Amino acid sequence: MIDARPKSITTEGSAMAEQVWQKSSRSATGISCLEVAHACGGIRVRDSKDTAKPHLFFTAATWVRFQRSVTAGPL
Repeated sequence: MIDARPKSITTEGSAMAEQVWQKSSRSATGISCLEVAHACGGIRVRDSKDTAKPHLFFTAATWVRFQRSVTAGPL
């Protein structure tokens, strides 16, 4: 069985401040949304309304599985 849980939770730091965070082009202004950033070995995810909160880190393989599941249809 594949463990799809996040590998770590991190807080804002100098390396993370340098990352380019992206929000979906389908996000409406003022609505809760997630932002993602490429990180060494994976993807970081954060809440766009409160970027100071801890961020999640997913390995690249886990992120790809998640994307495929979402595009395949209802979870």
